[in-house]
Amino acid sequence: MLSNIIQIRLKVISMIVKNINNIIKLIFNCHFIYSKKAKICFFFFFLFSTILFLQGIITYFEVNNVIYFGGFLTNECNQKDFSFTFSTTTENGYTIFIDSFIFLNSCCNSTLLTFTDLNNPTLEYKIFNIFQEITLKYFFIQTRFRDSRITLEENNRPDNLFVSMGCFNNEKNCRTEIGDNQRPTVAFFKRGIHLFSNIDQHWWIVFHRNETLSYSPYILIDGTTNQTSTFHLQTNINVGDVEFSYLRYLFSGNEFTQIPTLQWDDDYTHKDLNVKVVCKRTISTSENALKRFFMISTSYDENLINESTLCGCVPNSNYIKDDNTTFNISDCRFNSSYFDLDLTKLTKDNNNNTDVNLLINKWYTPLVSNYQKYIFKSSLNEIYFEKLELQQNKSLIFEVNCIVNNLVITSTANYIFKHSLTINNIIMNNKNYSDSMLFKIQGLLNDNTNTLTVCGHRAVMKNHTETICMCMYVYNYYLYPSPLKGVAPLDCVNDKCTPSLILSINNNNYTLMSQTWEKIIFNIDNVTLLTSNQNFISTTYCDINSKVIVSGGFYIENVHLYQNAKIVVNNDGYLRLSHIYFDDIFDNNNQTGIIEIYGENGQIQ
Repeated sequence: MLSNIIQIRLKVISMIVKNINNIIKLIFNCHFIYSKKAKICFFFFFLFSTILFLQGIITYFEVNNVIYFGGFLTNECNQKDFSFTFSTTTENGYTIFIDSFIFLNSCCNSTLLTFTDLNNPTLEYKIFNIFQEITLKYFFIQTRFRDSRITLEENNRPDNLFVSMGCFNNEKNCRTEIGDNQRPTVAFFKRGIHLFSNIDQHWWIVFHRNETLSYSPYILIDGTTNQTSTFHLQTNINVGDVEFSYLRYLFSGNEFTQIPTLQWDDDYTHKDLNVKVVCKRTISTSENALKRFFMISTSYDENLINESTLCGCVPNSNYIKDDNTTFNISDCRFNSSYFDLDLTKLTKDNNNNTDVNLLINKWYTPLVSNYQKYIFKSSLNEIYFEKLELQQNKSLIFEVNCIVNNLVITSTANYIFKHSLTINNIIMNNKNYSDSMLFKIQGLLNDNTNTLTVCGHRAVMKNHTETICMCMYVYNYYLYPSPLKGVAPLDCVNDKCTPSLILSINNNNYTLMSQTWEKIIFNIDNVTLLTSNQNFISTTYCDINSKVIVSGGFYIENVHLYQNAKIVVNNDGYLRLSHIYFDDIFDNNNQTGIIEIYGENGQIQ
């Protein structure tokens, strides 16, 4: 309804303006005509004055975080969050109308603001400026004319502001192309910006990086179709002499972003640079690839540059913060899930340990040094890696929930996950890992491929051997199976782990408090199971092919009795069997499976 009223008003004004000369002539000649026409003259004079008054107060206004053209200022339709001025200039002999907007510190009720002039019948340039700190994060611009220039000044523009130019809901009158001489202009000195469009905007970037910055601010040119741009590099911008340094970073883009044109000032002395894509990557959580654009010397060997040359981020501190102090290339902060986290240059303590505190928690993969332990920590709930490879000679400890999109298994690894691990995909070589502990996990394993399982703290294949999940009790100590290769998971004495482990007894006495195992195997004869104070040993499965003496509580869910099996329940012993399975067919002379009970208190159930 508001849109229809505005269009009617604009049509009336347009009609009057087109005939304004005739109206003025008529009023000027009023005193020459007969008095009976005086009323007609007065009517036209009043109408003309009214139209001029209305034309003066029809302006831009804001309602519900949208700035429109074509209304009257009221309490609801106001300019509280911006100031508006109208001016003219001459360009190539033509009069240019300019609408200037300055957003005030009261802006905005929301972090999102939309500007639309689709109802404005006059081609006007637009200049947007911000001099005070505001909370704006997302700015959407919809404009009508292909030759309407839009300028975004920097000054106090919010750092890393998202700016979208275009219409995405089939709005009428929205331009679908840009005049080559009227490209949208973006000033860039030290405040990052993310530019997005659904048509090729032919961006014009006035590029003059602040000389005092120790990092390169962020520019992302993004869109759903090809985006071309020109970077106007102003006089004496510092690009340094080191290839691939942060001073050579120009901007980032997606797969539709084209290599830009460099426009130099006439007195600029460093014009021997070309723009190259030094990284291009895709990830599972995004439809489009990400590109990194760097300025490279024309003398540099192009054969040494490809789309994987510089896909890493090197932090300058073990504390990886979400600000501009950790990385000297800012797209590491905003596009971290596309980049490798290179930790090889971080400091380590006297024990060769490196703590890594993450406040940026999404990365492509970590890069670490051999024979050095890295301990990942975070105050955030979880960390995410697009890819994590199990590698020999690497040592990683994760003290935070971890999500891995692609787990690459090329060997076993000295990795410890102290909290939960979620795996979306697994990529393996052809090696058989059924008798291997792949890594250690103390939290919950969520394997969406149903390839891995856990026994104790050991992450193993679903088709694993019994050996890899054993705790071998020998000489009154627990030993770990040889396939663990010295990496002790320390789970045999953990009551929370033993229900998924296999106890292999190679000792004549096994004395313990209450304990539960997945399975118990007796490897020698005359093993005495001893518990005290009403404690018990229980197991889901048990194979017996020798003499077992029960001097305490022994609960077996499923027992398999072989030919030489014999169970002796001593005084105060308690044996409970739920299901019994025999190895052979018995006759009267076969005494397999004999159970003897001694003393008044010995019991079997």
